[in-house]
Amino acid sequence: MPHAQAAAINAEPDLTGTASGVVMFLHFSAAAVASLFISTLYDQTFFPLIEVVFVLSVFALGFGLAANAFNQKKKASKGYT
Repeated sequence: MPHAQAAAINAEPDLTGTASGVVMFLHFSAAAVASLFISTLYDQTFFPLIEVVFVLSVFALGFGLAANAFNQKKKASKGYT
């Protein structure tokens, strides 16, 4: 998450405070939704937590790889190597 926050803040220097606030709002909102989802699956074991963290990690990896591929395509189309 720190890299995403740094990228959001550096996108538009004039809107640094707004970008920081929006990123942190989304961060806390995602944590609240994940906590709510984990609490509905709770069955007196740690398995729901492990499963949700694993699924979210796979999603994060997928989105990261997709973003990297998108950036590589964008650089290639502009002639950068």
